[in-house]
Amino acid sequence: MVSVNYDPVSTGGKPHEIHLNRILLFGDSITQQSSTQAYGFAIAPALQDLYIRKFDVITRGFGGYTSAHGRYMIDPILQSEHKPSDKAAVELLVIFWGSNDSVVDGHIQNVPLQDYIENQKYIVRAAQAKGIKKIILVAPAAYDERLGGPDRKTSRFREYGQALKKVAAEFDLGFVDLWTEFLTSVGWKEGDPIPGETGSGSDIDLSHLLHDGLHFTGAGYEIWYNALPVFIVLASCLYLSGTGNRIWRFWI
Repeated sequence: MVSVNYDPVSTGGKPHEIHLNRILLFGDSITQQSSTQAYGFAIAPALQDLYIRKFDVITRGFGGYTSAHGRYMIDPILQSEHKPSDKAAVELLVIFWGSNDSVVDGHIQNVPLQDYIENQKYIVRAAQAKGIKKIILVAPAAYDERLGGPDRKTSRFREYGQALKKVAAEFDLGFVDLWTEFLTSVGWKEGDPIPGETGSGSDIDLSHLLHDGLHFTGAGYEIWYNALPVFIVLASCLYLSGTGNRIWRFWI
């Protein structure tokens, strides 16, 4: 909360308080890098621009972390960022875990599928218990095995994403299937060889979306941005609560 005091003599104004609710992005390194300027477009600044003076956009991304960490982090993060009594509540929570969870079995980062599901449910319940109603779950995107290392498989990304889709349906949440969004953007359709999968026979290059096989380029972040249900339903903060009025009007 920011208090802005006007000089009543020079402006004729009165003290004002600014209250902005929040959009919170919570996840791993892909969320951590969501403000990077290294690859052009970035989703966090794009959201900030779309909701300028309507909502604060906050990123809480943690490189290398998994949903197993996220379930222990969600409560202290919300304690810090969700303050409805101060009119600074988390209005929309975007949860994006799975790119590390789904590494091959035996890897230090691997979170078994059932544990991944339970962790996501825990995070959702923790948010709902604090009164956060608008939640979007984001599934892992495609993975390019030729650019990245052997510890990840695009088929496992898809498997974890499909399991997450069921969680979203169970809780009646928004859901973004980034695996499908990425591949359909390059012309892939069900039954075709899978781009990025070793030995699939696909000659489609994903390097314009994934600069190292895993992390997003600007084009990859733009796919995520455009796939968010908040834009599909209605590209304005009227999708969220309240009237969507900005703090003070634009100059022109």
